Amino acid sequence: MSDDGYRPLIFVVDDNEVVRKSIVKRLFRENFVVKGFESGEKVLEALDFEMPDLVFLDIKMPKLNGLETVKAMNKKGMMTPVVFLTAHRELVDMSKIKYKGIISLVTKSLELEDVVSVAKEAITNRRSLTF
Repeated sequence: MSDDGYRPLIFVVDDNEVVRKSIVKRLFRENFVVKGFESGEKVLEALDFEMPDLVFLDIKMPKLNGLETVKAMNKKGMMTPVVFLTAHRELVDMSKIKYKGIISLVTKSLELEDVVSVAKEAITNRRSLTF
């Protein structure tokens, strides 16, 4: 992925196993290190042990939905960029979900090219930041 051999870590969180595995597989083919999680609760547990470079997060999940998961991440002080996943982009008003870390919204599709391009852009932007 980069000249220094670093392979960015991406978490994919979606309660739909087929969608989750498809995204994980597609991003893996782009040389990312990718881990899939079936719920907001599971990804929050994992975030206690490792910090990804990017999180793809389904908006609508049972129990802890995407927005609630982002709020919990913010409470923990996490600085990981989040891209929301949705089946119906037109039903999501991004102006109403202004939380720290949410950088984009991607519609789930069979091609998954939007997921790949957003991931590459987010990782490039994150790596160019200086703290």
